[in-house]
Amino acid sequence: MKKYKPGPSPSQTHLDAISGYLLDGLTLDEACILTGYPVADMRYWKVEKPSIVDLFDKKVIEFKHKHLRQMTISPSEKNSQWLLEKLRPSEFGPPKMAIQPPAINLVAQFVKNIQENYGLANFVESGVPGEKLGLTSKSLDIPVTPIDILNG
Repeated sequence: MKKYKPGPSPSQTHLDAISGYLLDGLTLDEACILTGYPVADMRYWKVEKPSIVDLFDKKVIEFKHKHLRQMTISPSEKNSQWLLEKLRPSEFGPPKMAIQPPAINLVAQFVKNIQENYGLANFVESGVPGEKLGLTSKSLDIPVTPIDILNG
């Protein structure tokens, strides 16, 4: 595999134009595309010249600061709510929706299915020894619960 060979480092003209787009809220990749500077080259030069990263980070922070300042100049309930959600998401953000499996006791469902569809006697006769389930011939007439099976 060939090693990537970047073009020349970004000129001051490119840096200024990209900085302007960052101040408008665009991403670095978007700014590079609009200025005609190759995105892959920028990724390379960000590693080789950390000062480029510092410049762009500063512009992104200036963009955020400009908008936060505007929100404090014209306060509203909606602005305050948005600001709190963004700055303190763990406290003021929307609740996280956790995906939880349905609470089904598989043993209980298994036993219920057997009792309803086959009858317990048929189940024991079909090859599962009653002793493994903690059952005796006396207990076949009594409904069995999952707790009975688990307690043996």
